[in-house]
Amino acid sequence: MGEVREVEVLIEFFPPYRESSGLNVKRVMIDGNATTIEDLLQVLLTDVQSLHKHILLQYPWQQQILIIKNNSPVKEGEIIKDKDHLFFLPPLIGG
Repeated sequence: MGEVREVEVLIEFFPPYRESSGLNVKRVMIDGNATTIEDLLQVLLTDVQSLHKHILLQYPWQQQILIIKNNSPVKEGEIIKDKDHLFFLPPLIGG
């Protein structure tokens, strides 16, 4: 059991998500010292109903959505730090 800390991440969608006003900068309370991408997604998907719906409908995360941080894809279990900037990209059309 770690301390509860706040992580603020900037989330951008490409192409831009029409209803994203207010969703782009997200303050997330995390219990623990290391916040992984899975932790972050868990909190985001729990907290923000429309974000949840958007990701599930348009970019099924499990197989297709690509999350970019510092110009490279986020890997499973990757640590997300305060002030990180994440881009959510859809799969390439026509695969």
